[in-house]
Amino acid sequence: MENNKSNERMAVYVGENNDIGFDICRALVNIDDCSDKTKMLELWENNRENSWNRLHFDPGHFTTSVFVCDKELNSVLLIHHKKLQMKLQPGGHIEDGDTSFIEAGKRELSEETGIETFEIEPLPFDVDIHLFPRKVKNGVEVNPDHFHFDIRYLARVDISTNLERQVEEIDGIEWVPVDKLYETTPQEGMRRVQEKLISIRDSSQ
Repeated sequence: MENNKSNERMAVYVGENNDIGFDICRALVNIDDCSDKTKMLELWENNRENSWNRLHFDPGHFTTSVFVCDKELNSVLLIHHKKLQMKLQPGGHIEDGDTSFIEAGKRELSEETGIETFEIEPLPFDVDIHLFPRKVKNGVEVNPDHFHFDIRYLARVDISTNLERQVEEIDGIEWVPVDKLYETTPQEGMRRVQEKLISIRDSSQ
């Protein structure tokens, strides 16, 4: 019922404009199984263009990411994030010049992994709200604890594709079995993505 109400509210915006704000609503309409939809819609309605501003901390801002798999969906690519000390999917903030979440996701994917050729699904297959920790530099708080409202896409590449990490932010890149995604990074959002990837893989066999 809650998701139906969210879809009715989003239908007011979908198709009205092609800018990145309305892209949020088009993205959320595609997600049927996530209770975070209502919170994401509220972030957009209450803040509009500030909702993807990386300096908007209360309660947070939109981000985008891409789960990169091999063609058979047996393996998923994870980066070793220096600051967070975690293994995560490529992704990040919306930057000036990005015209949509998927374009921002493509840019982040190429910047962080060096991958230029890939097949990406046009609509997101998952959304997730998670806490991003406080950052302090030289004893001064750069940003407080806040939430990332992440819109997630699925891409496929040849597993033999050459990888080149972004040295400034990433310690390494590795392929992990899809079945071990949650074990590698034990977050609820990863468990959900693992189940979705396995379901997509099994249904295509």
